[in-house]
Amino acid sequence: MNSGNKISPLLRWLIGGACIVLITAGMKAAAPILNLVFISLLITQSVTPLTELLIKRRLSPNLAVFATILIVTLGGLAVLSLFWSSIDGLIEKLPTYQIRLGGLRESVVGFLSSVGISPSKLMSEDILPPAKIIQVTGNFINVIVKVLGNGALVILLVAIMLFEFTALRQTYSRSNNHSYSFISRFDEVSKDTRVYIAIVGLAGLLQAVANVIALRVLDVDFAVIWGVFFFCMHLVPAIGFFFALIPPVIVALLDHGWYSALAVIIVWGAINLLFDNIIKPQFMKKGLSRQNDTVL
Repeated sequence: MNSGNKISPLLRWLIGGACIVLITAGMKAAAPILNLVFISLLITQSVTPLTELLIKRRLSPNLAVFATILIVTLGGLAVLSLFWSSIDGLIEKLPTYQIRLGGLRESVVGFLSSVGISPSKLMSEDILPPAKIIQVTGNFINVIVKVLGNGALVILLVAIMLFEFTALRQTYSRSNNHSYSFISRFDEVSKDTRVYIAIVGLAGLLQAVANVIALRVLDVDFAVIWGVFFFCMHLVPAIGFFFALIPPVIVALLDHGWYSALAVIIVWGAINLLFDNIIKPQFMKKGLSRQNDTVL
């Protein structure tokens, strides 16, 4: 190739930038599908140890995969049944909460006026209007419903991935060459991921159950919803706990007053400190030690 056919550095940068833009735009357009695929892959990594355990117990690979999918599906349906019943109750009570929010706002305005503070200087009529809060809550519920509606597709993708990975893994284990090195590389990469996901998921599940029990004791409505919401949000580092804390505190405030809301903050905070500083580190220590012993 002569010098006249060479691509200039500027043109290369332009072509590279255009490719990046196209790839980014394509990923953004396909984000809903990619999210489902990534979630399915994450769940597949999490439940693969169960499939391997069933195979070691002399179940056939196909039967082991079917049993794993059945267990995951039944567990998910049990949680969803409780969640749906709570969602129905929450939707029915939203108008009542709107009235109570209006009354709470008026009481705050009256208190500020009684101590000589002008409410108009601190809060305008457009700040936290009850109707807007209820609308945002309704939109949030709709998002949750749409996400849960994709559960069947996620289970289907998990089933396909489990069948394919199990079949390839079985073929690789019977092979004397490295033609199936992808599975060995996948196992090496996913081992630590599976251990971490299992530990974080187990700790989050136990903490969510403890939070639901605490809310039941404190007589806070829709405890199951807030427990499921906490389990989802606890995967978000640093701020996930605080986002999960807001809804039950508001519900406790509207139903029983300031003391109940404060009790929720104190109890949930104590449970979070217990799990973050004692229980979860112990799980991490035992899980990683067992993983290292297995590797050695």
